[in-house]
Amino acid sequence: QLHYRMSRTDTCISIIKGILPTLQQNGNIWFVAEAYLTLAKCYLRLDEGTNLSTTTCKSILTTFLKSGVYFTQCQDFVKLREVYYWQARMYSSIKNFKKRDEAAEKFIDISKKLAKGSAATDLGELDDCNYLQFLSERRVHSWNR
Repeated sequence: QLHYRMSRTDTCISIIKGILPTLQQNGNIWFVAEAYLTLAKCYLRLDEGTNLSTTTCKSILTTFLKSGVYFTQCQDFVKLREVYYWQARMYSSIKNFKKRDEAAEKFIDISKKLAKGSAATDLGELDDCNYLQFLSERRVHSWNR
């Protein structure tokens, strides 16, 4: 995040690519999701001002999709909304309007739920202390070592 915010895109990409395997193996799901989101935004910044090829867009979309899967698992709806926003923009740039509309609808749906304070949780109750403890300790690979 620090290198991304300082516009050191190449450094940020190198660090994330280097740490991602370890993070996936031992890290909390939220950190993995954040790493994928930052990586996708770095790729966008790297190609800023240029006409992105369809292959590059699909690669960036894959990174956003991975981020979305992990943010869904840890129920960070604010970040998930950001992922849907970027997905809609990327699908629009490659003229895939059906997928763009789907991502935009998900973005709008989450935005409305967040505004009402009623974002539904599919994985458990967020007012349950034991469940919150479970979420905070959740890893990408959930087997015991």
